Amino acid sequence: MRKRFYKFGFGILLGTLLSYAFFNDHDITSWMPNGRILAVIQKINADNYSEKVLCQIDCYKFSSSDLTNLYTDGDVDFGASETRSEPRVYLVNYVNSEDQTIQGTFEIFRNDAVNLIDIKLLGQLNDCNCK
Repeated sequence: MRKRFYKFGFGILLGTLLSYAFFNDHDITSWMPNGRILAVIQKINADNYSEKVLCQIDCYKFSSSDLTNLYTDGDVDFGASETRSEPRVYLVNYVNSEDQTIQGTFEIFRNDAVNLIDIKLLGQLNDCNCK
């Protein structure tokens, strides 16, 4: 009986080490809903920003790293998103290094085309006249 436990423990240990060796540099959460939506959002083309979004980026003084972090490390708010509409509308929040929450609203179409339709700082009065 004791020999069986040693073999079992050795198998678990060997499997864990092999899994760690093979998947060490992979993002294991990319298959989850948040990671899948962010992977689609990362395909956004900055040349297609609307005048309203460009105005908001300028007004709030967002840096390119703020936008990149929103696309790559943001947290999708599925409760406030419209996941069953066409186009689907997702709200993505990111807390930057200054402890401010940046919220982006994205439209994702069936062909995975992405538009950023709104971006703002939460908890700050919107004194921008962007339309």
